[in-house]
Amino acid sequence: MISDDTKDKAANILSDLKRAKSVKRDWLDEAEEDFAFAVGKQWRDEDKLTLERAGVPALTINKIQPNLFMISGYQRQNRPDIVAYPEGDEDSLYAEVVTRLIHNAVKISDAGYKQSEQFEDGVICGEGWIEPYIDYSNDLVNGELRVKKCNPLNIFVDPASVEYDLSDAEYIIKVSPGLTKNQVLKLFP
Repeated sequence: MISDDTKDKAANILSDLKRAKSVKRDWLDEAEEDFAFAVGKQWRDEDKLTLERAGVPALTINKIQPNLFMISGYQRQNRPDIVAYPEGDEDSLYAEVVTRLIHNAVKISDAGYKQSEQFEDGVICGEGWIEPYIDYSNDLVNGELRVKKCNPLNIFVDPASVEYDLSDAEYIIKVSPGLTKNQVLKLFP
């Protein structure tokens, strides 16, 4: 039996999602077109059909993709390391230990690669997301830090948020279409 409180929370989430989606609707359409352009689909279907009827092949010379590869390559080669800085001389040893722990966590979780994938999404459509999580598949007690790239077309931020770091956002909703009941129960046991 679902409680009234749970029903109210679900209704609020759906209301927030509808509001955020309506504000983001135009951007979503443009972003889908941007991703299609990046992989070479640069003709509208009706224009392509018109050309085919006239007996002219729809030729695409994709100048976007090589530039994306170049920018992505620069980012991968020049990806900055995360460094912890001490506040005083007495903290220098702690800062060095924390820096090494961060580097190890990034290495183990392949976060650098996921960060590069997020960067590519940002270059293509202007928005990229990564999500850290703990994977308990191999270590049931402590788990392992993992990072996954999220589809920017499925992330909806509070439209009233104005801060760059989203610290003033009341909500960020990630839509995960196609989850099975078992997958939902794993997320929310």
